Amino acid sequence: PEDLSGNQDGLPGMWGKFDVGGVHCEQCHGNGMTMEVDDSAEACGVCHFRGSPPGSEVNTIPASNGFIKHHEQYNEHLAGPHASQKCVNCHNPHKRGEFSIVKECSVCHADKVESFVTSHSMAGYGVECKDCHMPYATKSANQLGPFEGDLQTHIFYINTDADANMFTEDGSLVALDDEGKAAVTLDFACKRCHETAQMEELSRHAKNFHGDDTSVSQLEYVGINPGLTGNWWGGSERNGEGFLLEVAESNDELTIVISFYTYDDAGNQVYLIASGPATTGMTAAVNVYITEGRMWGAAFDPTDGATTQWGTGTFEFPSCDVGTFSLTPNATYVAEGFTDLSYDLSRDLTVSKIACPTFNNAAE
Repeated sequence: PEDLSGNQDGLPGMWGKFDVGGVHCEQCHGNGMTMEVDDSAEACGVCHFRGSPPGSEVNTIPASNGFIKHHEQYNEHLAGPHASQKCVNCHNPHKRGEFSIVKECSVCHADKVESFVTSHSMAGYGVECKDCHMPYATKSANQLGPFEGDLQTHIFYINTDADANMFTEDGSLVALDDEGKAAVTLDFACKRCHETAQMEELSRHAKNFHGDDTSVSQLEYVGINPGLTGNWWGGSERNGEGFLLEVAESNDELTIVISFYTYDDAGNQVYLIASGPATTGMTAAVNVYITEGRMWGAAFDPTDGATTQWGTGTFEFPSCDVGTFSLTPNATYVAEGFTDLSYDLSRDLTVSKIACPTFNNAAE
């Protein structure tokens, strides 16, 4: 068991003893009349550490069961890009952590923020720097998801390799490189939101995310991708009518499946279904089918009625948020009152939790 003899009241998680119980002003402001404030990161680390204490020659970040252990902000700080900075540069020490931010990321990283806001659709969905660079990789008490603890990490670096492991082989420590730096992996940085995305897909879109790697070609839109999965519609002018899209990726091949909830020329509800390969960049050409003759509830029989080809369609997505379509009925369904139809599409109120990269970073 861990030796707690040097801890305040023999309690775990905080090494050292205060002059009197609790954290008093003098802990940071100094004893007596001098009141010399120690605002160094190391002073914060006296409390906010686990494993190697401040001043140790070797920094370690203990881990357990696939998460960083709590009370390790200082250890993470040393293993991140801000090791030379003071904690008080970003935090007001007199306020609780989540309410203590005094300097936003954009103050020092304006170029990164600009590239994110102007180049990636995630910015429009309210994603912030901390969501990816400070993921919930730390667990104090509760695990909230497969890759979600209950505390955010201060490591900031992200390893964009699909097969990267954040921890040492035995899982007891966060892995450090030769310079003592650590990095969160894509399972923590991405999968909390992009739950169904494959690691290879996430890696492809995470590399050179901010576009500042000169060894990578000019950013280009990736075209049809699984991130288009979700509900689409033609806006308020087409209210009551909409599309459900799913793009599946398997063995580097993409298939698009589409359901169109609409009406016939007599006002009866019908729905059309379509599927086809999505291997031509921004455009997918599909065969469109209609189902007829089945009954509601207990009377439903999949062998009743028929699924017949209604016509053809073309779908085009110049970005992750907008698209166009055109549908052309065959002669049989033209005779039943259907006509050619096309209009612009946009995202419905619901947003997919699948990665939707706006740009592709292809090596030159």
